[in-house]
Amino acid sequence: MLYPILLMTGVFVLGFIVLRNLKQQLTKVSLRSLKICIEKRFEGQEIIMKTFEANFLGLKSHGPRQRRGIGALVLTKDRLSFSLMCRRREVVIPVEKICLVTLKNNYMEQDLRFPMLYIEYPIKNFMDHGAWFVDEPEKWMDAINLLIQSDNETIKDT
Repeated sequence: MLYPILLMTGVFVLGFIVLRNLKQQLTKVSLRSLKICIEKRFEGQEIIMKTFEANFLGLKSHGPRQRRGIGALVLTKDRLSFSLMCRRREVVIPVEKICLVTLKNNYMEQDLRFPMLYIEYPIKNFMDHGAWFVDEPEKWMDAINLLIQSDNETIKDT
């Protein structure tokens, strides 16, 4: 009686290990292809900051049942772009449209343990917002605020 239980437990553990290793390999392949895609998309542009491990928490305008996940967050002098790793979805926010950049510990009625990068910008007739977990969110916030300030100074000079 003990032998079949041990055999089934062994099969289960082995299956779990195989699936975990397969997921890790697929993630490495997806990350490599995402890096190549981002390099091509932003070729010739000055990239101020980028990460391939940004965790996208969503946009208010897309509601609670939207796709979230890990992907590339790229900041250039004129836009903030996010591309999901395994899905063909891109979020592009022009820097001149950004009204607020801050760090928050809650988003869409969820309390979070770590601060996340929070961006507000207008679309059509209301204010939309998005949020990402990134390493060093303070640096991202400072870089985006610096771009917004320099963009505002350029507008005043003209």
